[in-house]
Amino acid sequence: MKKLREPNETLVNFLKKIILTLLVTIIVSWGLVIYIIPHNIIPFLQVAFLKYQSKILFVAFLSTILLVLFTTLDFLYFSKNSTLANVKMKYKLLSFSNSYIEEGADVFFKIFDDSVRIEIFFNGTTSDEKVLGKKFSQWLKLPLIEYHEQHANIPAIYILGKTPDREDGIGLLND
Repeated sequence: MKKLREPNETLVNFLKKIILTLLVTIIVSWGLVIYIIPHNIIPFLQVAFLKYQSKILFVAFLSTILLVLFTTLDFLYFSKNSTLANVKMKYKLLSFSNSYIEEGADVFFKIFDDSVRIEIFFNGTTSDEKVLGKKFSQWLKLPLIEYHEQHANIPAIYILGKTPDREDGIGLLND
């Protein structure tokens, strides 16, 4: 199945390269400041290192701050379990349940990478559960993949998400 959130691959690759470059810069600059300059390990470059020690320290601090910033952005926006995307989806689900589901119904949400599972115990408050599934689909702008009606202690289950790619049935039969 396709994922609900598919980030821009070129942007993700560019961000990963920036993070890797910053990590190497941090290791080299902090290594120079903390170990190589005080211990005079490279004597013929020691004069240059001492001359630019404050600038190397500034680069170390700046690259550390930028690494933390870009790593946080990577986690919040492009991670598989992006917290911002999950919060946005939960807000949509809660606003829908406040608008369309009557009082007394118990609603449970589960957000996966490729789908959203909604379980509702109606307690006899909703007459047509199928119409509610259509409204869920329209509200979240996701196709309704699966639907199970409520029976006894089993809730009504709506599974929304991207539909899987179709296979060529005739081609599979010929193989």
